Amino acid sequence: MTTTRAAYRIDPAHRRVEVTCEPGLAPADVIAVQGAIGADPAFCPDHALLFDLTRCDLAAWTAADLRRAAGNTPFSARSARAFVAGSDSTYGLLRMFLAYSSDKAEEDRIGLFRDRAAALRWLEGR
Repeated sequence: MTTTRAAYRIDPAHRRVEVTCEPGLAPADVIAVQGAIGADPAFCPDHALLFDLTRCDLAAWTAADLRRAAGNTPFSARSARAFVAGSDSTYGLLRMFLAYSSDKAEEDRIGLFRDRAAALRWLEGR
């Protein structure tokens, strides 16, 4: 399903949600895709997440944007979540996103990557 500049696909065989983003991704796009995922009847909060930001640059995002996205996740603290950054600035902002995660115990379940294949391997090992 597509919501503005973000699309997601639920892979029930791997118990994983894959989100891909387009250039120009805005905070409202992330909030919208989070809502769409949470409302999808095929979604389970314990599914893993692969969030591919390789085509996006979050340099214009503020700390408030990151805090809101971190607090709006439909995923449980038990789900493994991998984020793939395509630029140094996005990677750095994703590190801030980790700091804003509401449950510090889930930090070991969140991985930051620069390569989609590495992120998938990490998720498969969880």
